[in-house]
Amino acid sequence: MKIKSNRYSIVLAAITGILSILYAFTISHVDCNTITTWAYDLLESVKIGELRDFPVYTYETHDMATNYTLFSNVINAIWLLPLYLIDVICGFDFSLIIYDVYYKVLVLAVMIISYIMMGKILNKTNFDAAKKNIGLYALGTSSILLMTVLGKGQIDMFDLLMVILAIYSYLNNKIEISFLFIGIGCLFKPFVLLLGVPYFLLMIGKSKGKSVINGICLAAPYLIEKGITRLLMPRYNEMSKITSERFAEEFGTSRMEQIFQLHLNSVLVFIAAALIICFICLHIGIKGTATNKDLLFYPLIMFVSFGIFVDFVAASATYWYAIIVPIMVIIGLQFEKIEDFLILNLGINVGIIFFIPLAEKVFTPAMNFSMLHTLRKYDSPMSVLYGYDSVDYMKMMNATLFIICILLICGVFFFEQMISKKSDIKETNADGVTMSHINTFTKVLLALTVVPQIVYLLFIYIIC
Repeated sequence: MKIKSNRYSIVLAAITGILSILYAFTISHVDCNTITTWAYDLLESVKIGELRDFPVYTYETHDMATNYTLFSNVINAIWLLPLYLIDVICGFDFSLIIYDVYYKVLVLAVMIISYIMMGKILNKTNFDAAKKNIGLYALGTSSILLMTVLGKGQIDMFDLLMVILAIYSYLNNKIEISFLFIGIGCLFKPFVLLLGVPYFLLMIGKSKGKSVINGICLAAPYLIEKGITRLLMPRYNEMSKITSERFAEEFGTSRMEQIFQLHLNSVLVFIAAALIICFICLHIGIKGTATNKDLLFYPLIMFVSFGIFVDFVAASATYWYAIIVPIMVIIGLQFEKIEDFLILNLGINVGIIFFIPLAEKVFTPAMNFSMLHTLRKYDSPMSVLYGYDSVDYMKMMNATLFIICILLICGVFFFEQMISKKSDIKETNADGVTMSHINTFTKVLLALTVVPQIVYLLFIYIIC
C-alpha cells in the first residue's frame, strides 16, 4: 500500500528531532572540549592584545596548538563571544562544559539547516513523497552524523552543510556557486577538496569555457585564508604542524592497515587510486558526457579511497565521512529496491555503534547515576567484556563492516545505473514521478535504523 506521507513525515521528523537533541546536549567528548578551548583561547588572545601569538598561546596554556584553519576557529569564537562577554563582564567563571553546551547549539543549528536544505534537494528530484521522507530520515538518523559529529561536536557538520549547498546549487544550474561552496568547505576541513577535484574534472566539458572560473571558485577561499593566516599569524602553520605530528604518532596506521593489517605504503596506494579516478573523470569531462551518476559516484569513490588508505586517518575518525552522507542518501534512493539501501544503511550504523565504544570514550556531562564502576574505570569499557586482545579484533571487524557497506552502496548504485532502465522497472504516476510502495519489511527496516543510536545512548548513560 502507498505510504501516508503526512503521518509518516511527522513521525520520522519527530524521531530525528528527539535523537538530535539527545546527542547534542546529553553527551560530550574531548574533541568538543578541544574545539571550544581553541575558540576560547582565540578570544583570550584578543583580550590580552596578543592575537598574533594565538597559536603559541593555546599551545602554552593547553599543550596543544590548534590544527584547524584560522577561519573555523574564528567562526567558533564569534559564536562563543556573547557567552564569553557575559562570563568576563559578570565574573561568572563558567566551566568549560557551559561553553561546550553553548557550542553544541551551533552544531545542532547547522544540522537543522542541512536537514532543511536536503529536503529542498529531494524536492527537485523525481522521487515521490515516500522516498523523500525516507531520504531525510536516513540523513537525520545517520550514526555518522549523530554519534560521531553531533554527539562529539565536530566541525564536520559545517562541511556537510557546504556539500549540501553545493549539490543544491548544481541542481539550480549555478555551477560556479556550487564550486564556491565546496571551496568554503575546505576552510573547515581541507580534504573536502577530494570531492571538488573529480567534480571539477567531470564538469570541464559542460562548463562552456568557465572551467577557469570554476577552478578559482574552488581554490580561492582556501588560498586566501592561508594568505591571511600567514600575514596575521606567521607561526600558525608551524604550531599547527606540531599538533598534526602528534596526531600522526597516535594514529599512525591507515584504515586499511587497521582493518586488514597489511604492510604497504598506503599513501602511495591512495595516490595511484586517485590518479586513476582523476584520469577517468578527465576523460569523461573532456568528452562532455558526464551524467549525474558520474557526479555522484566518482567523487564518492575518491573520498572513500582517501579514508581507506591515507596514513593519518584516526582510528575513530568516522565523522570525516559526514560529507558523503547526503551523496549516499541520494544514490541509495535510486536503488531498484529501497529495502536494499536501508539494509546497507543499517550495516553502516551497526558497524559504527560497535566500533566507536571500542575506539574511544564518550562521557555524560551530568552526574552519572549508575553503579557500574568496574566498567567505568577503563579507558575502553568494552575491554572488560572482550579483553584487551579481543578489542583490537572487534575494532577491525566492525570497521570492516562499516567500510564494506559504504562500498556496497557505491557498487550497487553504479551497477544498477549501468544495466537498468528505470522507466522499465519502476511504476510512475501521470507526472512521471516514481511511485514507492512501503511494505511491512520496509517499515521494520525504518524502525531498526534508529536502534543502534538508542542502544549507544543507553550505553553512554549507564556505563560512561
